[in-house]
Amino acid sequence: MHVEKILVANRGEIAVRIIKTIQSMGFTAVAVFSDADRYSLHVQLADEAYFLGHAPPNESYLNIDKIIQAAQSVQADAIHPGYGFLSENAHFSKRCADEKLIFIGPSSAAIQLMGSKSQSKHAMIQASVPCIPGYQGEEQTNEFLIDQAKSIGFPLMIKAAAGGGGRGMRIVQSASELNPALSSARSEAQTGFGNPELILEKAIIGGRHIEIQILADSFGHCLHLGERDCSLQRRHQKVIEEAPSPIARLTLREAMGSAAITAAQTCNYVGAGTVEFLVDENENFYFLEMNTRIQVEHPVTELVTGIDIVEEQIRVALGEPLRLKQADIKLKGHAIEARLYAEDPEQNYLPQTGTILLWQAPSGEGVRCDSGITSGIQVCAHYDPMLAKIVAHGDTRQQALRRLSKALRDTQICGLKTNRDFLIALLNTDFVREGQFNTTTLENASILTEQGSTQDAEEILALASLLAMAQNQSSELHQWALFNDHIQAWEYKEQTYSCHIHLHSFDHVPIFDIQITQLNTIKQSIHETVNSNQASTQYQLTLWNKSCQAAQIGLNGRVSEYKYQEENGEFWLSCRDFSEMVRRREFVLGESNVISDGSIQSPMDGRIVKVLVSSGQEVQAGDLLAILDAMKIEHPIKSPFDGTIIDIKISEGQQVKNRQKLIQVNPVNQEA
Repeated sequence: MHVEKILVANRGEIAVRIIKTIQSMGFTAVAVFSDADRYSLHVQLADEAYFLGHAPPNESYLNIDKIIQAAQSVQADAIHPGYGFLSENAHFSKRCADEKLIFIGPSSAAIQLMGSKSQSKHAMIQASVPCIPGYQGEEQTNEFLIDQAKSIGFPLMIKAAAGGGGRGMRIVQSASELNPALSSARSEAQTGFGNPELILEKAIIGGRHIEIQILADSFGHCLHLGERDCSLQRRHQKVIEEAPSPIARLTLREAMGSAAITAAQTCNYVGAGTVEFLVDENENFYFLEMNTRIQVEHPVTELVTGIDIVEEQIRVALGEPLRLKQADIKLKGHAIEARLYAEDPEQNYLPQTGTILLWQAPSGEGVRCDSGITSGIQVCAHYDPMLAKIVAHGDTRQQALRRLSKALRDTQICGLKTNRDFLIALLNTDFVREGQFNTTTLENASILTEQGSTQDAEEILALASLLAMAQNQSSELHQWALFNDHIQAWEYKEQTYSCHIHLHSFDHVPIFDIQITQLNTIKQSIHETVNSNQASTQYQLTLWNKSCQAAQIGLNGRVSEYKYQEENGEFWLSCRDFSEMVRRREFVLGESNVISDGSIQSPMDGRIVKVLVSSGQEVQAGDLLAILDAMKIEHPIKSPFDGTIIDIKISEGQQVKNRQKLIQVNPVNQEA
């Protein structure tokens, strides 16, 4: 089979990763892109690129006709779908076959069977693969599902029959929660996968999420590459993955590997795939689903096996037999992966959009970083908020953990908030270091909220004040004298501060005494605080070296490097210990995203799915007012207090921006 060109029907870090393997194999790599991605890294790295259209996925990466047209226009021989988007779309696989294009993945029949949690579960039961008790039938009315749920028992898991990634998934503790949970899960499933079908399963609380990577060729050969532990999850989204699992025993690994191979052979699988299991506290395992594509977390398996899974995926799609036998698979050392997301830990990890002003990827012994970002690109609301995967490999789990922690500290990003500091703190918890966790560990809210920055606000503001003043200055000492007794105003975490900077020097090295004072009110005069009796904090900072984006600063005898960037009044500061943003003289929204006139603002860019109230309607605190869809997840907009709806500024289907006014509520204590 003669193949020259392979088109990658995806974007971001997975497109970059696949393009590199395609090129290393000697093929020509073709990228596709939307107008939001015209300057993206995957476009820059590809040998050729084809423009699809506007940013919304239905107009670009999910548009089958446009993908096929792109492949035909560039005379591609094969299409690699990556993960997400069309990777598990049976119609797309069949369409490729009809158009004489090689689909680098399984057959449409295998995708259709395993893409349905209900159909795949029926097939696994028939193949004697252990499954969780539940309901996976065609009857889908709420009344019938509620009856089934009561017979299964609580706690109960509701899942979208199609798709994955935690969307359309709800855990229900009692019968009273069923009706709203079914409606919400069905809506999210319809929005995310175009299929509202649901299944019910008995919830196994405190289990481990273990998956087995398999490879299969068209000659009937199938093998597994060991397991990955993906138990550390938040909102059913994986946060940390590792291989092998801390709980893995050889007998358990072989039993699960054998079951995974049986699952693959049941649907005549060809390609790379992943069979996911839930393992209870007694090490009984149950089939969850099979992902008929490359997985986000495949790098940890590649690092412990030394196998390029994407290369093997391409080879078997081109008709080659597997070059490996099960006896050839040896696991060496340990690998751990952390997913870096654009999200704000202080706003319950809501996805973030914005421009990446500065990006520095980590490197070093045993470190791998898969990313699709560069400085200057936009992160928009149309796509998943994952920015990069930081992965570390070591001879032991402890060494891999140390390397990953260092790699995350070496990762620097300015321009939007991320979960980097949370990941660093998470790796340092006892339950991660000891491998004692399960799928519910991160549901403990205190674990999530306690992992924020532990830096003093005043210390961050002192550093920001110095760097903000330094960014446009030369290193000559006489230039700094012009800025002696300099005063700045900052807002940080809903508080306003004044920063008074006084310059002196030692041996021609600039030294700054910085006085930080918290203001009582936002309108208070900055200059009034300088000589007032308000409590203030003093810092002495030494500027040792600086460039346009970085500076070495001594603070209390410790010299560290800080990255910094400013745009639109937002000053971004990043170092190995923390990554923070402060604002110049701007009012900071409170936690409830409500401003003084009672207007509720959008917490991020997105699309209004539903508006559930009308003007004049009375509401209570916590009532659901609207539903916002952003980055593939539905977010509820709730009333922060009792009151009356006096203005609705949005409609269903409308695209909204971060901080755009949505609904105005007149608080009950303000009503006549």
